[in-house]
Amino acid sequence: MAESLAIIILLGLPANKLFEKFKMPGLLGMLILGIIIGPMVLIYYNKI
Repeated sequence: MAESLAIIILLGLPANKLFEKFKMPGLLGMLILGIIIGPMVLIYYNKI
């Protein structure tokens, strides 16, 4: 579970910066990333 949170945070920060660069709210980047990653990708990652 801690690894899953680390993945979300480590990928969320660059998404935040990318969206802020385009003058959009950084939180939107994190939300979209969460939708793309979703729980299914994290479950697959934990099975490896």
